[in-house]
Amino acid sequence: MESINGSTVYVSDDIVSNGVGDYPLYASGANSVLATNSEYLRFESINNFTSVATAIDGGALVVGGSATLAGSGSTADTVSLDNGSLTATDVTITSSGTGSWGINAENGAKISLDNTEVNASGSSTGSILLGNNSVLNATAKSKIAASEKAIALQLKADSTDSKAKAELTDTTVISQNNSAISVENGNLNITGGAVSSTGENSNAISAGAGAMITATSSRITTQGNGSDAIRVSGTSSSVTAVDSTLSTSGTTAHVINNQDGGTVRLAGGSVKTTKSESYGLFTENATTTASNVKISTAGDNSVGAYASREGYINLTSETSIETVGSNSAGIVSGAESYIIAKDMSVTTQGANSTAALAEMGTVEAINSTFNTSGERSVGLSSTAGTLTAESVTVTTTGDNAAGVAANAGTVTLTGSDITTAGAGSAGIFSAAAGSVTTDGNVTTTGADAYAVSVNQGSVIVNNGMLKTSSAAGIFAAGNDAASPAGNVTLTGATVDAAQSSVLSQGGMLDVTATGTTFNSGTGLVLDVQTDTADLNSTVNLNADSSTLNGSLVSDNVLNTSNVTLKNGSTLTGYSQNISSIELDSTSNWNLTANSDVQSLTNNGTITFNTPTSGDVKTLTVNGDYSGNGGTLIMNTQLGDDSSPTDKLVVTGNVNAGDTLVAINNLGGSGAYTVEGIQIVSVGGVSEGTFTKSGRIVAGAYDYNLEKINQSWYLTNKAPDVTDPGVTDPGVTDPGVTDPGITDPGVTDPGVTDPGVTDPEPGPDGVSQYRPETGSYLANMLAANTMFDHRMQDRLGEGGYARSAEGAHADGLWMRHVGSHNRFYDESGQLKARTNRYVLQLGVDLAEWSSDGYDRWHVGVMGGYGNAQSNIRSGITGYRADSKVEGYSAGVYATWVESDKDMSGAYVDSWVLYNWFRNTINGEALATEKYDSKGFTASLEAGYTVPMTKGERVSSWLQPKVQLTWMDVGADNHREHNGTWVTDDTDGMLRSRVGVRAYLKGHSELDNNTGRDFQPFVEANWLHNFGDYSVKMDDVTNSIAGDKNVGELKLGVEGKMANDFTMWGNVAQQVGSAGYSDTTVMFGARVNF
Repeated sequence: MESINGSTVYVSDDIVSNGVGDYPLYASGANSVLATNSEYLRFESINNFTSVATAIDGGALVVGGSATLAGSGSTADTVSLDNGSLTATDVTITSSGTGSWGINAENGAKISLDNTEVNASGSSTGSILLGNNSVLNATAKSKIAASEKAIALQLKADSTDSKAKAELTDTTVISQNNSAISVENGNLNITGGAVSSTGENSNAISAGAGAMITATSSRITTQGNGSDAIRVSGTSSSVTAVDSTLSTSGTTAHVINNQDGGTVRLAGGSVKTTKSESYGLFTENATTTASNVKISTAGDNSVGAYASREGYINLTSETSIETVGSNSAGIVSGAESYIIAKDMSVTTQGANSTAALAEMGTVEAINSTFNTSGERSVGLSSTAGTLTAESVTVTTTGDNAAGVAANAGTVTLTGSDITTAGAGSAGIFSAAAGSVTTDGNVTTTGADAYAVSVNQGSVIVNNGMLKTSSAAGIFAAGNDAASPAGNVTLTGATVDAAQSSVLSQGGMLDVTATGTTFNSGTGLVLDVQTDTADLNSTVNLNADSSTLNGSLVSDNVLNTSNVTLKNGSTLTGYSQNISSIELDSTSNWNLTANSDVQSLTNNGTITFNTPTSGDVKTLTVNGDYSGNGGTLIMNTQLGDDSSPTDKLVVTGNVNAGDTLVAINNLGGSGAYTVEGIQIVSVGGVSEGTFTKSGRIVAGAYDYNLEKINQSWYLTNKAPDVTDPGVTDPGVTDPGVTDPGITDPGVTDPGVTDPGVTDPEPGPDGVSQYRPETGSYLANMLAANTMFDHRMQDRLGEGGYARSAEGAHADGLWMRHVGSHNRFYDESGQLKARTNRYVLQLGVDLAEWSSDGYDRWHVGVMGGYGNAQSNIRSGITGYRADSKVEGYSAGVYATWVESDKDMSGAYVDSWVLYNWFRNTINGEALATEKYDSKGFTASLEAGYTVPMTKGERVSSWLQPKVQLTWMDVGADNHREHNGTWVTDDTDGMLRSRVGVRAYLKGHSELDNNTGRDFQPFVEANWLHNFGDYSVKMDDVTNSIAGDKNVGELKLGVEGKMANDFTMWGNVAQQVGSAGYSDTTVMFGARVNF
């Protein structure tokens, strides 16, 4: 049946071709229509080269009503369209002849399929072929199927200018042993429906050059081995899949296989493989992007996304990759390829798997998570490639795995964290010149799971934390002869390890730490070991501005272990079998236990930690020691030669340079030393020097640091004070003879009093006292004598205490005193100078006469005073300054036998309560403060005898005696250095016996003025019935030369007006052993 020349012809009967060239349905020419108008018609051709239906040159075929078109001849397409059209509704089209198509559309042909099935079987070529400019529109659950080796749908045009086009809506396309859809220079849109192939090496969709394919909400699957869901090949080819389900279930069957310049875009949907060696996305020399796509693989040796040979893959927007199977990978970037993984997640489950691998390619990961759970699996890995990660999280849970690994490749992480949970699973592993850089945290929880493991690789950690729960922080292994060494660089980092911070087992490792803190659960910052093959380790640890909280240990002296501390670095721990330790001038080593090192350079500070149970420590240098401005802070129980002490032992030489030594006293009370306490033992030559840093004191003693032979000792042994080379200006002052110092043959009872405790001299001399001993003595003397006075000091001339009318008068008085005191201590080593000022006020409360001749008066008084002392040791040259400042309050009472002319006897008494604040500043020592307080009291008596009497002038002689009790005691005081200081005086009784001679009168000019003057001279002998003594720990020292003191006083007292009296004097006291006191006093009284 045919329609030509624009006619419309209806077909209502079945038609079977009768021979070659007999077309059951034929339409030719514009507007020519051949249509069926009956149901269930069948049109068939079994002839070669003869189609069932043909439309050419604008002819149109309209077939419906469940019609069937069946062709089985060779090279005989069931429907042949050449610039014709086919509209098929509810139609079945089959083709089974060799070289035949179910529909072959050429040169602008148009096909519309509605609920129509096109099926190719047998040796047929395929179901539908669209040629140049041909168009297919399949809807309403149409089906295009091919069996055997046939293609279900092929779009193939000669060029991109004559593209074939197909629109599939809710259509099913199925093939068996060939591609379900093949496109070359064609555009294909798939909406809904499904595309699948079931045979081996049969792709669901093959996109060649010039192909442009879009699949939306579709299912595209394959079942055979080697069968890809979508294979793209050739330039200008493009595939877009939106919200579609793409899967393969065969071996070596990739979902996306994009090569040779193709472009694939996936948005939403899923990508799934279920057999081994199958990739979700494979891109080679092509570009693939995936956004919000769920990618999963379930076979061994499979990959979620693989880019190879200049391939580019961009994974974004919550795309996820999950692999289940051993030797699998989530992401792999091969040679010269590039993968971006942004805002996505990768999970692998299977042994030997990798979440992301840069294999001679580049991986860029941003804001993504990478998880692995199989044995020997790796989160991020680079093998001769480059991997960068920003704001990512890496987690592995399998044994013997790694969070990040670099093997001859580079990994750079920014703002990213790494966590491993399996045994033997390192956070970071770098080998074979691989490099890993991170600024995030690395956490491991498994046994032997190091935060960083290197084997000739390098790791850089900036501002991150390396934390382990059951392993060392940094580990190095490998042949000790290997080159180059592994390198770990830490800047602003923290290493918090359950075991050692750094561990090497037969490896070579350089660790450079800047601003980094090392913590160790086992107390070892560095643990250098020989491995099981007896290969030695070589480790260099360079710490810059870093804190090392742990020790340095090597299990074999054949290992090489060098540690350098600079720019304020601190090491707290011990060392064992370490090759060398070097400290710059700003760094510190807090030594916690006995230590040894083969070479030590100390330009910083080494502090021997204070023992907790008497366990002093020894630092042994099994080689040479160098120090240039360095410091040793050591602990010694300062006592005699046998005192326990920290010690530096140098078996080699001490090289030129100076080391300061500071000593912390372990409760030693000081004791005489003969040779001294050895703190530095030198087996070789000591060209360098050790100098004490500041004072070394214990109890009452100062210790020096002296070189004896080649070693160094703490000694308090005083040099021979008669050595002409020792000059003390205070001791050799002309006119002052100190028998205890310069003349052994002269006996000073004050110095040699058996009650004075000597500093326990040894057979060769005595110990040297601290100047602070003199400070305590000076304060004690000042506090007890500050407000001491005589009757005339308070009253002046008693006869002047009258009113203008000559009657007895009460009065208000005041006196000012300034004095300068000098003394030596009992040892003769300490010279004290004290300047003192006193202001004292008093008022008479009552006065009366018991018989009309005598006079009684009583009053109250108070005062303020201060004394400042300087003490210098003539042996050591050390100085100490002290100050005592306080107040007094008390009462006085006086009786005079003759009130008229003050002749005859008098008795005077007073009692004062005194309280003071004391301060001592020893040179290079902490300031000491303590209080003192107590009573002083006096009873004085004398007798005034007139010698001559003239008209205006008379002379008088007044012998007198005074007893004064002084009991101002200092509180017991513990110094900052631990020394107990005790006031050992226990009260002092002093006697004074003297005589005053004076003139009393006035000049002719002062007749009838009431003025009267009394110049005088007075001599006294003062005797102390005890010693001013201080006890420092077990050593007592006292003031020398004050037992017997002579005094000469010159002064004048004057009545300036009837109600106003003034007096003043100068007194000089001289004792033995250089004791002296010079006092100036001025007083005044107002009567009322």
